Parts: sequence; C-alpha cells; structure tokens
Amino acid sequence: AMIPVYVDILMPGIELISQSYTASRNEKALHVYDALDASGIPMLQVFSLGDDNIGSIFQSEFHSISRLLDFNIEHGISGYMTRFWPTGDLDEIGYCLSEASWKDRSMEEILPEFLNGFFGKQGKNVKYAVYASEQATLLMDVMQLSFLFQTNGIIAGRLGGSGELTDDAQLHALVGYSEAESLLRKAASSGDLSAAAQKRLCYLAMRMRFSQSLIRQRIFIARGNVFWHNGEFAEAEEQYQKGIDVVRSALQEAVLLIQDDNDIGCIVIHEHLCIHEVQDRLLSMLTNN
Repeated sequence: AMIPVYVDILMPGIELISQSYTASRNEKALHVYDALDASGIPMLQVFSLGDDNIGSIFQSEFHSISRLLDFNIEHGISGYMTRFWPTGDLDEIGYCLSEASWKDRSMEEILPEFLNGFFGKQGKNVKYAVYASEQATLLMDVMQLSFLFQTNGIIAGRLGGSGELTDDAQLHALVGYSEAESLLRKAASSGDLSAAAQKRLCYLAMRMRFSQSLIRQRIFIARGNVFWHNGEFAEAEEQYQKGIDVVRSALQEAVLLIQDDNDIGCIVIHEHLCIHEVQDRLLSMLTNN
C-alpha cells in the first residue's frame, strides 16, 4: 500500500523494487498499482518462481507469473528479476517467461508449443500436470506458507504436539500433486519420447512424489499425535515411523535422479529434518514416557 507514496517522495535516480513472498500473493496485490504511473521512476518487480517458506515442495505458479508479466508491460514498469528455490523445477516456466519477455507473445501461447515440441504427443499430459501442480501450489501458498521453512526442528518439533488433524488444504494439495505425478508417469511410459524428454518426465514425477511425501509425513504425524495424547503410544510410534518411511522412500528415488548440486542439498537437508531429527525426537519421547 506504500508503493504509490514511495513513488511520490523518492529522489530522482532512486530505483524501487517491489516483491511478495509468492507470485500469487503478488498478483492479488496488483490493485495497489492501478493508479501508479511508473514512467517517472525506475521500478522493478520481483517474480517469485518458488519460495523457501513452503520448502522444497514443487511450486508452479505459471498463470500468476504470466499475469505479472502482462501487468508490467501494461503499466510501464521497467522490468523484473526472479527469485526461486529448487532450480530443477524451473525449466518449463523459465523458458516461457524468457520467450514472452522478448517476443510479443503470451506465456499461455508459448507453453503448449514448448511442451509439444519437447515431449511430442505427451505434451498435453505434461500441460495438465503443470496445471494440477499449480492448483496444489496455490493451496499451499494461501493456507500453508510456512509449511516447511527449513530450520532445525521444523518437523521433529511437531511430534507429541497438538492432536488436531491435518488442515484440509494439505489434503487437497496432496490430490493435486498425486494427479500431476500420475500424468507425468503415464507420459514417461508412452515409449515415444526422446531420451532427454524421458529423463525430464522422470525427474518431474519424482518431484511430485517427493512433494507428496512431505505432506504425507505431516498427516502421519498428526495421526500419531492423536494416539499419543490418548496414551496409545505403540500406535503413535507406528504412525510416526510411517512418516519417516514415506520420506525415506521418496528420497531414495530422488538420489537416482540427481541433476545438480541443488538436488544434493535438498536430499541432505530432508534426510536430516524429516528422518534423523524425527527419529531422535521419537526415541527421546519413548524413553521419557
């Protein structure tokens, strides 16, 4: 809300940078700029392609990024910069954003053309997967922004906590990521792909599975907490262990599909946060019970 004020009071030569945590939140705030004349001051918007508050869950905000780019052009904003989290998730949106930035075409036009060109007949399934993951991302963005901010104890600290069940937003996001994974694995098994397309589909399917594993662990912990507060400690331990196992299984697939150092870091961090710390916390709880 202060941006129009800043434009009026800043000295000549000062550049204004505007950002929000996520692209969808930025899109929802565009009304702030409606009466803004950005021609008198250099101004950049920061497009969040992925935010660390949600964690390493796959994030897709294709339509929000597309709207922000169009808005920049319509309102004479100087340009944009991007911020992001896992780099391996960005190929599709990065290509479309780059093309639309330099050519008089929309990202919506470019996406199917790119997908069909790279994935052939399976481009349609990949497009539907992008949209399914986008719906899941929006739910996590609106309802679960600090879902897995990567600090020590972020998961382990929940063991033995509130006995409340998981938020509905997580359950609906889980369905979105599951649908995206199903579409990607269907495309990957078609047999009419280049080696590069096959590799990319397997990677994206792994990322959808990994995202589900983090949500599923939360669900198992929530169920375990209910048992724990009812004094059913063996049943609670079983649920907590299921949460550990689901993440471990997803990480084992991720190890086979490492693309870069970012993937290695993601695996190491979640091995620590979701497995080792949770195991240590569980052992302490059982020992002191």
